[in-house]
Amino acid sequence: MNRTTLGKALILSGFITGASAAFAQGTMPETSPSASNLATKPGQNPGQTPVQQLSDSQITTVLMVANNAEIRQGKSAQKTAKTKDVVDFAKQMVTDHSKSLEEVQQLNASMKVKEQSSALRDQLEAAAKSSDSRLKGKKGADFEKAYINEQVTMHQTVLDTIDTQLVPNAKAEELKTLLTKTRSTVAAHLHHAQELQNSKAAM
Repeated sequence: MNRTTLGKALILSGFITGASAAFAQGTMPETSPSASNLATKPGQNPGQTPVQQLSDSQITTVLMVANNAEIRQGKSAQKTAKTKDVVDFAKQMVTDHSKSLEEVQQLNASMKVKEQSSALRDQLEAAAKSSDSRLKGKKGADFEKAYINEQVTMHQTVLDTIDTQLVPNAKAEELKTLLTKTRSTVAAHLHHAQELQNSKAAM
């Protein structure tokens, strides 16, 4: 392995470890760098923006993990939350992400691919489970504030993942189209969650 390859590998390792730890601890910033800042630009050293090598099947598997996490947490919030705004948000998350999950499954069928694991998939799954565990046992206003905070973090993380990891790797045109649609939905969810976060913080 030459110095350039080794350097990129070390940078990538640090990126994955740092992002996973931040998400698991709930310390991801409420706003992350935009895609234009994170994406490698012409003439820029690719080592500055590590991108995992992902196949189309690995990309759709990451999307499935993200959707399943939102569905799981949304169903839990519907049972635990009390105020209408949070319950309605949780219902929307279940509805929208169930639809998104179905679209991913249909795309897998049309491309004739199966689920395929990756380091990114495992990282996202671990972060989602850590998020679930932080909500366990909370009730009332404490649960609602924690749930919305987790939703802001999760959607920001997924949005950044789409911009910096999934889009740069996507090959099939139908997958690129789905990623564009998914990104729009996730961005809208993030905005909604941030509005709720602000309203809960003011209470």
